[in-house]
Amino acid sequence: MAGLLLAAGLAAPAWAAGPAESAADHVSSRILASRCSTEALAANDGDVDPICLRTLAPGDSRRAMQRAERDRGLLAAYRDVDTLFSMRDRQIADIAAQIELARRRMVALHRELEVLRMRAEIIGGPRAEEWMDQARSRALAILAEEELIRIRRSEQALVHQRFERDARRLRMLLSAQGVQPTAQLGSPGIPIDAAPGAAAAAAALQPLASPRSPDGPLARR
Repeated sequence: MAGLLLAAGLAAPAWAAGPAESAADHVSSRILASRCSTEALAANDGDVDPICLRTLAPGDSRRAMQRAERDRGLLAAYRDVDTLFSMRDRQIADIAAQIELARRRMVALHRELEVLRMRAEIIGGPRAEEWMDQARSRALAILAEEELIRIRRSEQALVHQRFERDARRLRMLLSAQGVQPTAQLGSPGIPIDAAPGAAAAAAALQPLASPRSPDGPLARR
């Protein structure tokens, strides 16, 4: 019986184990694996070799189409890298203007806060607590402006990073087309000095000292 099974196995047709891969098919598979693999796509920054367009997985094909769409958008929006950096500088300048407005509001709030504190501490009387409530309101507004400035500075950094990434990609696209990308412009400076009034705002949120206490205004006089 064992001999019959062995003979049957030897007599089985070659296609029973699956179609054999020809030498040409084997070489083609090796080429596709080297040019269309996930590692190859990553090494080419997402660029897809035309030979791979019919062999990509659905997710890889979708990413390739998205990258191609972004590339077309970059080339349509900017004729060179200098134009891209000019747009970056305008966006960062717009955010800087918003930061400056917030700083001016903080300065005005800080002045109002100091006046209210002086009234509460020196004039005192029945309205002292009312003035201190108003001072605390100004202090909270100052802290809100300070947070707004922090958010706007983060937006500036994100805008800068996004345009730097787009600039690198645009240089590659223009170079591939034989177009001179032009020289790179310097990165704009983003001032990060401390916002005014924050310390006074924090102090205004503390309890009011008695006028005749060791820390009160009358004791200092």
